Amino acid sequence: MTDRHGLRALLFDLDGTIADTEELHRQAFNDAFEAHHLPHRWSPGLYRRLLRIPGGRERLSHFLDGAEATLSPASRDDLAGRLHAFKTERYRAHIAAGDLAPRPGVVRLMAEARAAGLCVGVVTTSHRHATKAVLKAVVPEVIFSTLITGERVSAKKPHPEAYLKALDQLEMTADQAVAVEDSEPGLAAARAAGLRCVITLNRWTQGGDFAAAGLVADDLDHGPDGQPITLATLATPQRWM
Repeated sequence: MTDRHGLRALLFDLDGTIADTEELHRQAFNDAFEAHHLPHRWSPGLYRRLLRIPGGRERLSHFLDGAEATLSPASRDDLAGRLHAFKTERYRAHIAAGDLAPRPGVVRLMAEARAAGLCVGVVTTSHRHATKAVLKAVVPEVIFSTLITGERVSAKKPHPEAYLKALDQLEMTADQAVAVEDSEPGLAAARAAGLRCVITLNRWTQGGDFAAAGLVADDLDHGPDGQPITLATLATPQRWM
């Protein structure tokens, strides 16, 4: 179904957008360092800088290239694999413990979209198992029309491949969908795919360059005018910069 303004789908990023998962990721990385008897700990400030590198495994490898420079490349790669595997299990344990909630307005806007007959999708470069665990924990009632995860793409955000795959699967054009993101790489990916994009800021992305976004808000319940972001907001062209 298409609403009167041609909007047919909302495509949500996962980490930092549907739920503020980044602190759990940071804790899980630090758990992995401790379990492997390594001295490294990622402070919030360091982790914020590392978030500029999309992908947890890629982020870890980048860090180890400097922090464990005395190891051979093969040894660093092996260490990164072991750390990331442990981190993934710890992250799932945090989720299973109920340490996660949806960000404000996410459940409301998804329900509004589904009730209006729009498709709701998730476009993330996180792994499928972790993605499903988060969605089950925070939005268990939502039926998603498309779920694009890291295993399905060869290039992570800011590359547009994930969004292009979602549009292809939904058989839609970019002007029929809106992306909801929280980060500069996510915004770049959405815009490169031709999508309009809403940015919902969080502690990790405050102060970023979001000039290319159509709307920038603290969260979906508090838009630029202080009012909730609704389908009417997203479907009204004059609301977009």
